Amino acid sequence: MIKVSLENVKIIASHGIYEAEHILGGIFEVSLDVSFIESDPLIKLEETINYVTLYQIIKKRMVLSTPLLETLCLDILDEIKNQFPKIVESVIKICKTAPPVENFTGKLCVSAQKTY
Repeated sequence: MIKVSLENVKIIASHGIYEAEHILGGIFEVSLDVSFIESDPLIKLEETINYVTLYQIIKKRMVLSTPLLETLCLDILDEIKNQFPKIVESVIKICKTAPPVENFTGKLCVSAQKTY
C-alpha cells in the first residue's frame, strides 16, 4: 500500500460558529493522508495520487465558510474519494491555530478517517 500525505498546509479561511470568525478569519492547518493499493510498477502520474490535486481540493473547499470543522473534514474526504476512486483509506486533520477560546494556547483540531 502507498500513502500520499500533505502535512501542516496553512490556509487562511473563515470557519467557525462565531460571527467574529467569519469576519476576521484565521489560519488553519490541514494534514491529509490517503492510501491506495499500488500497481506494479508505478511509472506514470496517473498510477498514483497527485498531491497537487489533493492540495487544490483542500484549497477549494476551505474557501467555503463552514460552522463545524467536522463537516469540513468529511466534505473534503468525500471529494477526494470522488476524484480518486482507488483510495482505500483517508485521514484528515484540520486545526485552528488561534481558536476564539479565552486563555487558550495551542491548537484546536478535528480529524476524520474513512476506510473504503
